[in-house]
Amino acid sequence: MKIHGLLVPVASALLTVAATQAAAVAGGGDVSPPPVEAPAAISGARQFDITSENGTYRVFVSAPTGPEPAGGYPVIYLLDGNSVFGSMVDAARLQAGRIGPAIIVAVGYPIETAFDGPRRFFDMTPKTDPKYVPGKMKNVQRTGGREAFLSLLLDRVKPLVESRYRIDPKRQTLFGHSLGGQFVLHVLFNRPDAFQKYVSGSPSIWWNNRSLLTERDRYLAEREKQDRNNELMLIVGAEELGYIVQDAREMVKSVAPMRVYYKEIEGQEHVSMLPAALNAALRFALDPR
Repeated sequence: MKIHGLLVPVASALLTVAATQAAAVAGGGDVSPPPVEAPAAISGARQFDITSENGTYRVFVSAPTGPEPAGGYPVIYLLDGNSVFGSMVDAARLQAGRIGPAIIVAVGYPIETAFDGPRRFFDMTPKTDPKYVPGKMKNVQRTGGREAFLSLLLDRVKPLVESRYRIDPKRQTLFGHSLGGQFVLHVLFNRPDAFQKYVSGSPSIWWNNRSLLTERDRYLAEREKQDRNNELMLIVGAEELGYIVQDAREMVKSVAPMRVYYKEIEGQEHVSMLPAALNAALRFALDPR
């Protein structure tokens, strides 16, 4: 009885399909099977979940499939990985024939959205007095996770990539936007040997009463005593809030004579500038100069 009960709906469904196909044939319609739906994925990309005291992080990796360069692959590390990984992978693949291959690594979170606001505010900021947190930023619940996040990036993410791929240790770039752009500058000023090139998009230099400027001054004083060849690119949208653009311009002037490049993307604001910024970062990272 149980088997018979299961067969009845199956038989009914088959009869319905047959009747539908017969009607389609009679009417001259398409009798091909319906499209098969499946989740889309970035071809060849991999993801790894890393657990730490501050939660789980998702690391996205895309590596070229062709022959390795003689010195190994250059690597571009991206912050806010959920929002920018796919765009950078596409840009790198489209231009690989002209500017060369690269491994793209993006650090994000195990989420299905572009950002995890509360976690990124914690991970990318120093401990911040609440009076310096704008009232409109209601999702800022915690700050001060910046050093732990930097340790995760340098001590766990980078070794993971280096254990799986042959990389060029002299061609590594870090990219971040907004709070991520402020984080990139923090890494440059405090761990300049971690990467060779740094790309800071629309950096939140204003954060924490501009405490980043103290870090900059210390870096510049020490740089005079050491032979460092870091390169920095600062990118903003020309239509961003005025103080973001002005802060970026002043930062460019202040870090001379290090090699620094500045770009304002016409007609774009804080978020819409990202696609063009990623493309500029890619070309900057892979430029052999």
